[in-house]
Amino acid sequence: YAFAYCNGIETLKIPHVKKIGSGAFAYCQNIKKIQFSKKLKCVKERAFIDCVSLGSITIPKNTERIDEEAFSQCDNLKKVTIKNMDMELVGNAFEGTPWMESLKDEEGFYILDGVLLKARKSTRMVLNVPKGVRRLAEKSIYGCDYVERIHLPEGLEQIDDYAIAGCWRLHYFNIPDSVTTIGKDLFWGSWNVWEIRISREFYDKINFEKVFGLSKENAVIRD
Repeated sequence: YAFAYCNGIETLKIPHVKKIGSGAFAYCQNIKKIQFSKKLKCVKERAFIDCVSLGSITIPKNTERIDEEAFSQCDNLKKVTIKNMDMELVGNAFEGTPWMESLKDEEGFYILDGVLLKARKSTRMVLNVPKGVRRLAEKSIYGCDYVERIHLPEGLEQIDDYAIAGCWRLHYFNIPDSVTTIGKDLFWGSWNVWEIRISREFYDKINFEKVFGLSKENAVIRD
């Protein structure tokens, strides 16, 4: 939190910096403009939380990760340009911003260029992720306390770390044949999962117990 609560900053230029640390400019409520270094690799958690005057940002193409709540609660952040959509992007990085709200569809899913950033939280027991989603971002389906079954669309390719964390009632989950990459600790905090439907090809490709933290007995193989 090196410069946190520093309200004398209105324009911020950060040359040659590869990583912006945790809470570095948190609660700097007069920052209106930020110019990031082209060498920027990572923005750590809560780096710019509650920078309420910030209106727009551009994330350089060399950036590899935007951490959780990095730009959350920036009440006037209406425009975000991300030049590398393959980066690691935590689903709540832009929580509580007008830009994030502009991504919400009629079903309450927040989707950017095929990447699910956040799923709605509701009392529904079944969560049907929309067609067209090709990737689940980190913590995109997080803390959905009532969900017991999640159905993912064919065409989904990538599931990031902790994507389905904290869904403690979840017990059924299917892996579409189109999925090629699954991150670590997928079901962290979702301790009641007992059935995962998965193709034979993908099952043979991965270490099921390591990837899912479950016994092989929990796998239902599709041939």
